[in-house]
Amino acid sequence: CRGTTPFWQFFRFAAPALAAGNGALLKHANNVPQCALAVEEVVRKAGAPEGLCRTLLVEVGQVADVIADPRVAAVTLTGSTEVGAIVAA
Repeated sequence: CRGTTPFWQFFRFAAPALAAGNGALLKHANNVPQCALAVEEVVRKAGAPEGLCRTLLVEVGQVADVIADPRVAAVTLTGSTEVGAIVAA
């Protein structure tokens, strides 16, 4: 994991979401999976209940199915136009 950007991208939305009692699914870019796993570990070590924050190691083509799940109430992203188009659809 390089730099702080992957961490900031998560915590900018997750801090208020988790504080409000929501869970978080994290699907980082495929080139930084270790950052996503590290973020999940930080949340767990901070005392969050098991499963409150989960890393999704999925391909871009699987994102639409995740978003379509009725348990997913909101989506935020900082990423490619390709992923933005999937979220918008």
